[in-house]
Amino acid sequence: MTWLFPLYLAGGLAVLAPIWLHLRRQPPKERVRFSSLMFLEASERQPTRRRRLEQWLLLIARCLLLLLLAAMFARPFWRGAVDLAEGEGKVTVVLVDRSASMRRAGLWEAAVETAKRAVAELGTTDRVAVAVFDESVEKLWDFETGQTGGAGRAAMVEEALRKKGPGWGRTDLGGAMVTALDWLAQQADAGLRELKVVSDVQEGAELAELESLAWPDEVKASLLTVEMKAEDAGNFSLHQVAGGAEETEQVSKGGGDSVLRVRVSSARESVATTFELGWEGLAGHVLAQGYLPAGASRVLKLPAAASSQLTAGGTLLLKGDAQDFDNRLYLAPQIPREVSVRVVAEALADGGDEAASPLYYLQRVMQSTAALRPRLERVVPGSWPEQGGAALLVAPGAGEKLSGATLAGWLDWLKKGGLAVYVASGPDAAQALQALTPGVTWTVAEAERENPSDYVMLAEMQSGHPLLRPFADARLRDFTKVRFWRHRVLKAEGEGVEVLAKFDSGDPALLAVKSGSGTLLVLASGWQPADSQLALSTKFVPLWFGWLEAAGFAHEKQAALEVGDALPLMTSVATEVLGPDGERRSVPAGGRMLAEQPGFYQLRAGTEQRRVAVQVPAVESRTSPIAEPRWVDLGVKWQTAEDAGEEQRVVAVDSGGRRLDGVATESQQRLWWWTLLGMLGFAAIETWLASRRQVVEATN
Repeated sequence: MTWLFPLYLAGGLAVLAPIWLHLRRQPPKERVRFSSLMFLEASERQPTRRRRLEQWLLLIARCLLLLLLAAMFARPFWRGAVDLAEGEGKVTVVLVDRSASMRRAGLWEAAVETAKRAVAELGTTDRVAVAVFDESVEKLWDFETGQTGGAGRAAMVEEALRKKGPGWGRTDLGGAMVTALDWLAQQADAGLRELKVVSDVQEGAELAELESLAWPDEVKASLLTVEMKAEDAGNFSLHQVAGGAEETEQVSKGGGDSVLRVRVSSARESVATTFELGWEGLAGHVLAQGYLPAGASRVLKLPAAASSQLTAGGTLLLKGDAQDFDNRLYLAPQIPREVSVRVVAEALADGGDEAASPLYYLQRVMQSTAALRPRLERVVPGSWPEQGGAALLVAPGAGEKLSGATLAGWLDWLKKGGLAVYVASGPDAAQALQALTPGVTWTVAEAERENPSDYVMLAEMQSGHPLLRPFADARLRDFTKVRFWRHRVLKAEGEGVEVLAKFDSGDPALLAVKSGSGTLLVLASGWQPADSQLALSTKFVPLWFGWLEAAGFAHEKQAALEVGDALPLMTSVATEVLGPDGERRSVPAGGRMLAEQPGFYQLRAGTEQRRVAVQVPAVESRTSPIAEPRWVDLGVKWQTAEDAGEEQRVVAVDSGGRRLDGVATESQQRLWWWTLLGMLGFAAIETWLASRRQVVEATN
């Protein structure tokens, strides 16, 4: 049996009143005088049975009457009166935030203690799962793991949390809560379902997944917030502003007048107001200092060229607040990657210096950018180099004259996964194409022209293809001003042939053919003025740099990296990664690795080395707590202490399988009604016994 309102059972203490009254015996107040005794001297009667109970039945009836009255108000009901599911005890999920913002002084220790208390408060029949979260959720304690209850389970949970510690990732609070709700929903035999979140609930937390969620009524959510000490409240943060990367690049090239722009921000609840900025490791070298009120931010222009730290890769350090987890800015100027573009130039007698030569225009389009440094290498018969490091192999209109050694080396390159460009300059190109793409039958013929001034134009293009990605932008897709004076009619029969572009005559203009693991691009027309206007148009540069990107050499400026982002590994070969913690890892070709902590990462693939900087996620610096209206908008109602103590809820399952709480179960049984009937029965017995006692005493 259990009780809906157990506090009313305290009224049972009223049974002490009839016991005390029965023990307190007083002489009768009514006296009858007899005339024959009026002349005798009065003597006081000495009671010999003063503390002895005489009316046991009356006492028992009165005590039971009071106990039944208290039981009626406590509303009793039997839990065994309905078919309870096996293991009906409460099921709880405890989520502990381990994101970067939890690295602030004292927060993680407070979170561990809070989670420990939450687990210790659970009963021995209750089941609990404990998980930590940042960008992902990791379960440390499962529902079926050591469910012994009490302090033992809480101590083991505490040990697991302390071993894990806080991380450096972003706070995906919404995703973690949705995952926890899924875990609770999978517990079909659960009684009360409860979710407890231990976090600093900083406003930079991601809540998007809660926007489309209807919060289940059967899950009670409790927010256990951990806060900073009043004297340490607030936070300063340091981040590089947009545009700083270009300036950093100028500094690395020796631009003496360049500057570096950074933003210093202060949280709304900050108590510190003065800051100092300098290079870490250089004592006394202050770049900037000033006053920053709570909730404000400032953009500072730092003369980076005044220090050699930036060229080699330095760390800016911000001082002034008690929290230093986001007070460092790692700066590693981007060094352009060298990429070899090997040109098969057996038929280029002019050496590429003449304006009519295809190599002349290719030399001028391959200019260095912030990310790439292309280098043209001419390949002549008998000097075929090793394949390592090459991005593209190009035969600009001389394919029909390629030597056997050149064709063999090129075919080996394609089998290894390389990308090559071939311009079919005449009918004899079919022989070279046949050698480069075994299994494909080629026919190459010169397109007929009725008039020497006739031309064709591009009419169809698969702009969504990875090899033509730059032309996904509609502004670059207009080829109406590019005329092709001469072209070849290409026909390829076999597997792995794909037409990427067509002329308005219907003939293929660009084909992509799989050869081994690589890809051969075949052009039906050259780019030099004798064949077309392509080299003189604005489409020529994005076309070639798009092919370089498809070969694994992006020319775009590398975006600023944060913890949780993928490192820019070389996809074609295995990469050795040296992390900020000094640990070395090997990532296979085509693999992926996420940055797990801020700092500098050294990447090495073959002879190529790169250094990249990874920052603390900027959203983690927004440490002010989430405002209450935000939770209201999301439909999440956190249970308060008053809500938890309002009444004791007991969950059961009736014969029809519906989940019932204690109120519904008690209303079905109505045991208080039978208790009331029993109380009335004992009241009748008490009345009869009391009246009988008065008759006996009057007779005596």
